[in-house]
Amino acid sequence: MSVSTHQTIATIIKICSGTPDSGNPPQKYRLGTGVIEIMSPEEQTLTDASVEVVNGQTVMKFTKPMVEADQIAVTVGENKMLWANGGESTTIGYHGPNKASFALNLSSGASESLGGAQRGAWLAHGICAFVAWGVLAPTAVNSSLYRSLFKGPLWFKFHRYFNASAYALTITAFAIAVAYKSKEGNPHWFTSHAKMGLAMFIIASVQVLWGAARPHLPAPDSGEEKTAIRKVWEFKHRLTGTTLLACGFWQMSAGIKLFAGKYGGAGSTQEQGVTIAYWVIIGVDVALLLIGGVYFKFLKKDVEHVDGNEGDNLVQAESTTTKQKDEAVQSEDVVEKNA
Repeated sequence: MSVSTHQTIATIIKICSGTPDSGNPPQKYRLGTGVIEIMSPEEQTLTDASVEVVNGQTVMKFTKPMVEADQIAVTVGENKMLWANGGESTTIGYHGPNKASFALNLSSGASESLGGAQRGAWLAHGICAFVAWGVLAPTAVNSSLYRSLFKGPLWFKFHRYFNASAYALTITAFAIAVAYKSKEGNPHWFTSHAKMGLAMFIIASVQVLWGAARPHLPAPDSGEEKTAIRKVWEFKHRLTGTTLLACGFWQMSAGIKLFAGKYGGAGSTQEQGVTIAYWVIIGVDVALLLIGGVYFKFLKKDVEHVDGNEGDNLVQAESTTTKQKDEAVQSEDVVEKNA
């Protein structure tokens, strides 16, 4: 491959060829999810393109402009690239395990494999995302749905802790994706998985801020109704949480397929096993969410509704109990609260 020759990476433009005896020169094509599209003649910018067998090796030669619109530019310095071949097959299609990423410096000619480090990083990305949205976030929601099974505000402590942990892991997964997309030289937010990840990160961030700015409930036993803004807050909080969970379930499933495809495991027994295990876990999550949502919210009557995130309300409720036991301690609590 000369300086004027370039095989682009990522999912934007790829270069393919038939067999040496087919008479088909190298061409540019787009590769989507299960779809291969040879680019139109107007988009074919390769020149001096040929393919032949030299000393038992298939050699593709072509010249490509280093800078083209809507394509990753080639630099004289280091470039992140991907090699792939179809093995024994002469049909254009999925490359299976026959691929790897590498760094190539067109100035010095030095190259370096990138596959191992990238694989570990993307595995860490997937684990963080799964723990966040397959374990912690559903548990946080269930702690709210099943609040009547907890004593006092304990449910809210779980709700807050699991949500905060899920958000922290979401930040970690997002940071890994951004960093390694850049390291691979791939464009950001190009695939549906990447776009969904960005959207979830933004919405989750807003959800966290929205939760911190929640309007307070009326004081216990005050007889007052919830304010209109509190009702709006609760509706939005629940709707956004449900949407994030649904997006997270889809996102993790897509991530399993992307990882398998990226590292040669697509269609393998390992991918099938991971996929089955994943959907079993998600099935349990969904079942618990449905049971909690339907039974405890709509069928069970007189479910205790203590909003544990309202610190003032909790102090007030505790002070009422203390007053019944000891007037002196109750007075100190009131003074301390007012202070």
